[in-house]
Order: sequence, then C-alpha cells, then structure tokens
Amino acid sequence: MTVDLMARLRAEAQVCPARVVFPEAGEEVIVRAARRLADEGLCRPVLLSSRTELASTARALGFDAHDLEVVDAADEAVREGLAEDHTRLFPESTAKGIERRLRSPLNVGALLVAAGRAELMIVNRREEVVDADRLREIHDDLGQRLAVPGNLDGLADAAGRRRLKIFG
Repeated sequence: MTVDLMARLRAEAQVCPARVVFPEAGEEVIVRAARRLADEGLCRPVLLSSRTELASTARALGFDAHDLEVVDAADEAVREGLAEDHTRLFPESTAKGIERRLRSPLNVGALLVAAGRAELMIVNRREEVVDADRLREIHDDLGQRLAVPGNLDGLADAAGRRRLKIFG
C-alpha cells in the first residue's frame, strides 16, 4: 500500500474507531497491539480478560491499561448479561449449552459481535481457531449472523462485511 493510502485509512479509522474484540487478551502481543491501537485512535479495543490479569500483563510490558475496556466472562454479572444476549439471539439454546459456549473466549467474542456490542473480532492463529471445525462450530452457533468463507480467512456477516480476522 502506498503511504497516502495508509494515511487515508488511518484518518478514516480515527474518525469513527470501531469496537474490536480481542479474545486472546492473555497474550502479551495482543495486549501490546491493543494499547497501540487505542493510543493511535484506530479502534476501541475490547479485551476478554480479567481486569487484574490485564493490569499485570500491561505492567510487565511497561504501560498502564486502566483505560482499555475489559469483558471478564468469569464475573457473574457480566456472565449473566452475556447469557441474556445469547438467549435473546438464540432462544432455542439451553442453559447448559449457553454455559458451555461462554467458557470459550472465542465464543464470547463472537457473541459480542453478534449482539452488536462490537463491530469486529481479531484472533491470533495461536488460539484454538486454527481448527476449521472449531470455526464452523462458532458459525453454526451464530447462524446467519456470521458466514464462514471457503478459505476460512475470516468470518463475515450476511452483507459480506468482515467480522473476524485471523492472523498468523
């Protein structure tokens, strides 16, 4: 890409930064990237982690993360809200099925996107998503809200907008 194009893309992202879910917030590379993206105003990171774990990782990296948004699915109140979102979106789900799905940060991130609480999810390939069957299971959980293209490079909604990018 040319420098002019990159500058234009950065400027556009800064006008209306998207909420981007990072389900692998326990990884230093993800926390570092989220900090940089937030500092540059390119997105509003949503890290799936506990506030304590994120603060510890950020401290080890030499910066503060108090202003980064955290969704801690282990927190009972957060978990209840996520379960309500899941039930609203997928009323046929059982309580046991919802509980099982909410154990996976990848599923929680996908649910946040499906519920409109984030615009995008970025996943590092080292996460469980490497398995194509796992991607298909997430797609099946989300029904028509997300679609898996044949090359499995990402997920898109029914309008073709990319919602999950897999790097690695």
